[in-house]
Amino acid sequence: MSVSVLNAFSCVYEKILKKRVLNSPILVEHILLVLDETDLLAAGGLEKLKQFVKCCHALKVNVVTVYVSVVQGG
Repeated sequence: MSVSVLNAFSCVYEKILKKRVLNSPILVEHILLVLDETDLLAAGGLEKLKQFVKCCHALKVNVVTVYVSVVQGG
């Protein structure tokens, strides 16, 4: 998948997440983000994660848990 497609997908996902958090009938205090190690190793991956955490902070989400799945080579 190309970087531009991933960026577009990420942008759409962030908008959906923001809408759901803001329109939730309950206070969203915790978000769990599950990533594959390749998500962080991709170009701009760590920066995207930083942007996501900043977005959560702006939405007043108190806790962000990041789980990174690591596949060990055999």
